[in-house]
Amino acid sequence: MKLKAILLASAAIALVGCDSDDIEPLTNQGPLFNPPEAAIVQVIHAVPDAPPVNVNAGGSAITSGLDFKGSFGGLGIQPGTLNITVDAVDAAATLAGVIDADVTFAADTITTIVAVGSTATIQPLVAVQPIAAPAAGNARVFVAHGFDGAGVVEVFASAAGVAPVDADSLGTFDFLGTLGPVEVPAASYTLTVTDGGAGGTVLFDGDVTLTDGLDVVLVATPTFEGGSTAALSLVGHVRSANSAIEIRDNDDPAFVRVGHLIPDAPGVDVLADGAELVGDLEFPMFTPIVEVAPDSYDIAVTLDNDPMSIVIPADPMEDTVELTFGVGSTTNVIAIGEVAADPTNIDAIVAAD
Repeated sequence: MKLKAILLASAAIALVGCDSDDIEPLTNQGPLFNPPEAAIVQVIHAVPDAPPVNVNAGGSAITSGLDFKGSFGGLGIQPGTLNITVDAVDAAATLAGVIDADVTFAADTITTIVAVGSTATIQPLVAVQPIAAPAAGNARVFVAHGFDGAGVVEVFASAAGVAPVDADSLGTFDFLGTLGPVEVPAASYTLTVTDGGAGGTVLFDGDVTLTDGLDVVLVATPTFEGGSTAALSLVGHVRSANSAIEIRDNDDPAFVRVGHLIPDAPGVDVLADGAELVGDLEFPMFTPIVEVAPDSYDIAVTLDNDPMSIVIPADPMEDTVELTFGVGSTTNVIAIGEVAADPTNIDAIVAAD
């Protein structure tokens, strides 16, 4: 079946305001909770430079500490209108009311509230879809444009691994716009996003397998805050699995951040396969995100401009430490310890971000 009809419909969902003090959550029974006349709430955090958020409905907490690319779903509530507030939680305090809007929840629907934009311009994108599960053999997909500043983009769907042509176009949409929801046969696809036309600049090119019964809301958003590229990811919530999802670009680099936390060491260089990855890093500094080709590398930390003075690894029998950076991954490499106390205790913390 041709895929040009995957996401033909687009909808602009308006926030509707009115008072409703009696509406209370029924219960949280997971993604398939479906009492008569219920409305289901889902939440997605798609603001790359925002801290974790707390989300409240009608003065009651829906979820707390929801971080970028995280999602929450499956909360059944009585149909009606609730005041939705989103509070950002930073290191100093809770920033109340970064989003404050009245949202109407209709019976037999799933309403997804997506926080989009930047911390300075954060706003809700509200998407509504049917509560009924997709038909047997199908998946249901709803895509929202949450990449502030990306402008109008065109979305294509082609057979897995096949470059798109104009006939594969699913439509165009701008920031805060939506495509879908629609049901499609369960299969593997390549999703491509360009700035216009099959021959336009490719902003995203990712493979995805849509399984039987999959019910997913996807949001186009920057992969991370900062860095030298405006890398695009599709993040969202899978109702059928009650979990967050991220579809990365096939051509994403790997992202690395390096920290120097050895108080009595001078500036250092970080080498990857013998070539300088980061130079002249002083205590107690962290680098911006550095992009590298996804691969395994032999990593060494040396004193500035002295490739023979190996600080890490501390083991004199080892010249390097092998680290693997996957497609789209973000890895923190942090040098710790004290040279004077015991040079053999110099080490590196390696942690996925």
